[in-house]
Amino acid sequence: MPDRETGKYWDKAWNPVTGCTPASEGCDHCWARAMHERFHGVGSFATVTFHPDRLEIPLQRRKPSVFFVDCCDPFHEDVPDEVLDRMMAVVAMCPHHRFLLLTKRPERMQGYFSGYGGGRAPEDRIAEAARRVGGDEAECRAANAIVGCLGEGHNVGWPMRNLWLGVTVEARSVAKRIWTLLKTPAMWRWVSLEPLIAPVDLDAIEAMCATWRRGLTIGIYLDWVTVGGETGPGARPCQVEWIRKIIDQCQASQVPVWVKQLGSQACRLDEHGTLRLKLGLGGGAKDMAAWPPNLRVRELPADLAAIAGGAA
Repeated sequence: MPDRETGKYWDKAWNPVTGCTPASEGCDHCWARAMHERFHGVGSFATVTFHPDRLEIPLQRRKPSVFFVDCCDPFHEDVPDEVLDRMMAVVAMCPHHRFLLLTKRPERMQGYFSGYGGGRAPEDRIAEAARRVGGDEAECRAANAIVGCLGEGHNVGWPMRNLWLGVTVEARSVAKRIWTLLKTPAMWRWVSLEPLIAPVDLDAIEAMCATWRRGLTIGIYLDWVTVGGETGPGARPCQVEWIRKIIDQCQASQVPVWVKQLGSQACRLDEHGTLRLKLGLGGGAKDMAAWPPNLRVRELPADLAAIAGGAA
């Protein structure tokens, strides 16, 4: 289950698709690319590959779990809609699980979940895709699950109740991804500020779109924020003041926040300039005991906490 001690906020990785290409400067030191190319050769990660044998992994797990797609961008331009349909069919067939999706390409995500382009309702495409997942019985189960996922009175699409849609924002230069996320039909929305390589002001984003805090509009807000510095060789500095500001803004808006790690090059500023915290490339970056006390914040939203068996 999600672990407040290690910073891991999911139970199982689910990667029916692997591979990606850089979308912004946050991709410069991508850990997924480094791991993949370690075993498959330099440049291999640029080939987006569908693995049908991995598709049904969540179907085989009865224990309610949090699944995270972490080795690709599921909304990469090389991932066909048909593959997304099949992934979403599995999500619909597993209402006891929760699924975390992250993208740096929110326009594609918005288009997909808004039903743009194809002329068919997303739930129709997914029900059809269920046949390719497991036959007629699976199709029936998926169709019934989709009906159960539709929220009453929603006119923005078909928000699945067990699907968390999120965007990665590593700097203010790409903060507009949050605005696109807020326009995407979803039951739950989250933002991953990782690797945080420059300050991001959530209040400034709120002033731009006036929608991220609860209560300002009906049903359109952020439900969770995760944040962390960059780790590994070549990690870029992350100032702890950036993380502290994110925590303050989230807590002021009653949005749960999860500080995953401070980063291998976490630093703070004083009147003399920049002072390094002695975290190094080892466990200090993730060991909360080495952090300033006011940064030791790992909060789960109630929906995910229920799966984890804990309190929000």
